[in-house]
Amino acid sequence: MLSYQEALDIILSHAALNSTKKLKLKECLGKVSAENLFSPETLPPFDNSAMDGFAVRTQDMDKASTANPVTLKLMGSAAAGDAPSRGGGSCSAWEIMTGAPVPSGYDAVICVEDSRLSSEGIEGIEVTLTEKAFKGKNIRMAGSDIEEGGALLKSGTYITSAILMGLAAVGVSEIEVFEDITAAVMSTGKELNDDAGTALGKGKIRNSNAPYLMAELRTLGVKPRDEGTVHDNAEDFHQKLQDILKNPPHIIISTGAVSMGKYDFIPDALRKAGAEILFHKCAIRPGKPILCAKLSCGSFYFGLPGNPIAAACGFAFFISPLMRAVQGMAQVKSQTAILDKDYSKKSNFRFFQKAAYYTDEQGRGRLNIFEGQQSYKIMPFMKANCWAVIPEEVKNLKKGDKVEIIPFNSSALL
Repeated sequence: MLSYQEALDIILSHAALNSTKKLKLKECLGKVSAENLFSPETLPPFDNSAMDGFAVRTQDMDKASTANPVTLKLMGSAAAGDAPSRGGGSCSAWEIMTGAPVPSGYDAVICVEDSRLSSEGIEGIEVTLTEKAFKGKNIRMAGSDIEEGGALLKSGTYITSAILMGLAAVGVSEIEVFEDITAAVMSTGKELNDDAGTALGKGKIRNSNAPYLMAELRTLGVKPRDEGTVHDNAEDFHQKLQDILKNPPHIIISTGAVSMGKYDFIPDALRKAGAEILFHKCAIRPGKPILCAKLSCGSFYFGLPGNPIAAACGFAFFISPLMRAVQGMAQVKSQTAILDKDYSKKSNFRFFQKAAYYTDEQGRGRLNIFEGQQSYKIMPFMKANCWAVIPEEVKNLKKGDKVEIIPFNSSALL
C-alpha cells in the first residue's frame, strides 16, 4: 500500500499549471494571480498632510511650546484635491487639510488643536502655534507605503478584497489570473437524504459531505457544481459520469463506494470507462480507501470514502494540494505545537487527527488532540481548528512533545 507521500507525489506529478487570462480589476476577487506585479506608481503619490492644521518649517518651530508660542504669517490654504503649491519663505505657514499636498518648502504639519488664528497681524492673517515640530511630523511621505517598481503581488496569490484595494490605489486596472478551476461533486448511496428540509426516512442519513466539499472548493477559488446522489449501482454511476463529462470539469469528486464492500463499485466502473487508476488506497487514517484516477478527457477523479471526516481528510491532504499546484499557489505550511497530553496509536499508518491549537499563558502554542477520532464523528471536527499529523513511524507521544499541525485555514491560528 502506498504511503501518503508516495500518493501525493503521484498526484502532483500529474499537475500542470492551468491556462490564464487577463481580467479587469473588478472581476478578480477570488481569482489567483498568474503574474508577478510591480507597482507602476508610488503610494502616497505625493507628500500630504495626515491631519488638519498648518504646514511649517521645522527651523521656525524649534523653540515652540505652550509657554513660548511662535507666531507665523499665513501664506495660503490647501485642501485635498488641490494641486501642490509653492510655499512661502521663512517665518510663514500654510493652512492645510487632511490629504492636501504639502506646499514646497514646508517639512512638518502642526495640528489645528495646537494653533490659534489671528487677523490682527501687521501684514495680514497670522497663526500662533504652541507645538514643536520635527521633519516629517504629521506628513504622509510620498512612497512611504508603496514604492514605484516595488513588488506588489506574487504569482499564485489568492486575490482578496484587501489586495484589490492595494492594486486600485496604484493604478493597476488589469491582472493576469489563472482560469477558473471547475469541479463536479457527486455523492453515492441510497441511504442519503439530500434535502435538509425533509424528515429522514427509515435507514436514511443526511448528506453532509456534499455541502462541505462545495464550500471547501469555493475557498480555493474553484467553481463547483453539485451533481446530486447516485444510488449504489454501476449503471446509474456510468450514466451520471457520462452526463458530467458532457461539460468536463477539471476534477470530479465522489464520496462513498470505493472500499471493498458489495456495493463499492466505483473502481471497476472507472476502469470500464477507460480511466487510468493512479492509486487506490493509501496508508492513512482516516481515509484509507481513497482513489485517484485520470479520465481520458484529462479530468482528475477522486473517490473519497463516505464517512464525513475521511472525506474531509481526503480533500485536505490530496485534493487541496492538487488545486493549489495547478493554480501556482504555495502549499499550506505546517506548524508545530506542544502536545498537552500523552497520545498513542497502534498502526504504522500516517494519522490525521482532529485537534485544537491554542496559546497558553506563556504564549506557547499548545495542541489538544481530541477524543472521538472516529471518522463518522462530526462534533469534534466542528470544534477543531487544525489537523495533528502523526507520522507513520511514531506510535507514542508524550505530553510536551512537539507535533506537526496543519491549520484548517491559513490564518486561523494567528
